[in-house]
This record gives sequence, structure tokens and C-alpha cells, in this order.
Amino acid sequence: LPPNYGPKFTDKFQAIFHELARRYKIVLQPSLVEGIGTDRNMMQQDGIHPNAIAQPFIRDRIWEKLNQLLNKPE
Repeated sequence: LPPNYGPKFTDKFQAIFHELARRYKIVLQPSLVEGIGTDRNMMQQDGIHPNAIAQPFIRDRIWEKLNQLLNKPE
């Protein structure tokens, strides 16, 4: 979540996903826009949503996690 929601809300929101990942033993991708969200060239004018330039970076971030799961020995 963008920081404009305030730390009380965003901390609780983030904690939900960490708890679900632990409970169900699933991989967690904490942020799709880490390192992107602060780059104005990769964000739409609203400063919240990634633009088309950011999409390959997000794809690669997700693919890295997905590839780890697909190639994980059982």
C-alpha cells in the first residue's frame, strides 16, 4: 500500500499477508513495486500505480519467485 494510508493501517495490512504465508506455507512476494514505486518514471501521474515502463520489472520480480517454486525439488 502507498504510505498515504498511514503506518497503523499499512502495518496491519502487511501483517495479514505475512500471516497467511506462514499459515499456508506459501511464498510471499512482499511488494510488487519495491524500487519502482519511488521512481517517478515508472509510475503513473497518480504516483500510486505503475505504468507500462514498470511492467517488465514487475514481471521479472514475479517470475523469479515463480521459477523458484517450479524448480523446487519435492
